Amino acid sequence: MNWIANNVAELLTAISILFAVLTWYIAHRNQARKDKIHYTLEVLGQTKTLEHLARADFLINQAISKNITIDPSQVSPELEPAIFLMLNYYEDLCAWHAEGVIDGPMLKHLRGGLIKKTFDLCKPYIDDYRAKQGRDEIYLKLEQFTKTLSP
Repeated sequence: MNWIANNVAELLTAISILFAVLTWYIAHRNQARKDKIHYTLEVLGQTKTLEHLARADFLINQAISKNITIDPSQVSPELEPAIFLMLNYYEDLCAWHAEGVIDGPMLKHLRGGLIKKTFDLCKPYIDDYRAKQGRDEIYLKLEQFTKTLSP
């Protein structure tokens, strides 16, 4: 009888420890998820809080609303820095998404359509830039991300 009491006590102790570890794990995962969402919102908000990024975003959105395609031989001096800035920003976002640093569903929901429209708008420019640099991997994460979005 004493043996059963000792084993039950050890079993209850083991269950208590397992429960504590599981509770910690769930809390840690929930906090990590909250942190990722917070960071994603912070990074996406930069297009409104950083003046140079906000200006580039505005210029690209104007081009999108006019439904023009960026012809690499006819890019205005005002638009070219905006193109580079937004493409680099979106490439970073897509790379962070691929690495799991930012929240993928949130990125797709909040900025996915605009990222795809920007990529489609700038595709001739990107192709020309890749050819001039001799590097097909330029904006590759951006291109891969846009392929995951619906047309």
